[in-house]
Amino acid sequence: MDVLSECVIHKKLSYLSFQESAKLSLVSKTWLQAWLTHPNLEFTLLSSKHGNNIHDRKIVDQVMERYRQTKIPIEKFQLSVTILSLHRPFVFPQMDKWLGIALQNGVKDLSCEVSLPSYPFPIFTFLAPKSLRELVLLGCNLILDHSLSITTTQVISCHSLRKLSLTEVGLDDNMLRALLNCCPLIDDFIIEHCRLLTKKRFKICGSPSVKFLAIENCKGLQEIDAPNLVSLEYNGDQIPELKSCKKVSPTEEITIMSR
Repeated sequence: MDVLSECVIHKKLSYLSFQESAKLSLVSKTWLQAWLTHPNLEFTLLSSKHGNNIHDRKIVDQVMERYRQTKIPIEKFQLSVTILSLHRPFVFPQMDKWLGIALQNGVKDLSCEVSLPSYPFPIFTFLAPKSLRELVLLGCNLILDHSLSITTTQVISCHSLRKLSLTEVGLDDNMLRALLNCCPLIDDFIIEHCRLLTKKRFKICGSPSVKFLAIENCKGLQEIDAPNLVSLEYNGDQIPELKSCKKVSPTEEITIMSR
């Protein structure tokens, strides 16, 4: 198995789960080296009232520092953090650092999941390099400081992003509109349990590229205007108005569930 090149091993490892890939690193030195430079990283941190995962965070920090220092490319980065409120001052700065390294090393697919819907994810910082293909956020806060506003300098064009998934994310109507405007080529959009949108009736409009749309428990949605939509999954109290949607063929799907 040592005759395989590192790039071939990376390709094989990419089809396996993170845990399965780790086991294969024991096969030989070649596979270990491939594992140590694997472009896909996945970290899960769990905190409890008995501790804030100092040991686990040190391990993640060491791995990310090695990737930063040796400039190992990062293709996919998944970070899942379960923390208590009292641990936020310790964990959030480290999350900033790890995400920053992933961005610096050219991450294409990013997933950031936080148990507390309060982590201030710097979304425009990640959209600015225009290399992100997929962004999955859970429990993050995208609401800008009240002293700030979404200006043309903050809202850039990110034509690389194809998938955007927002679950239990803090954002308002202005931020949602800004995201859709600055990422005009999104074709897969998921928005679930974003309750702060209930303060204002909002629209998903002007999205000619969106083909797959999933919405769940986002009260206040008034209108969907997506001319090329081919798949819609909606679960909520009030069915929104569909405008300018493509005529659905028998092979395409619209699923609407109303409570």
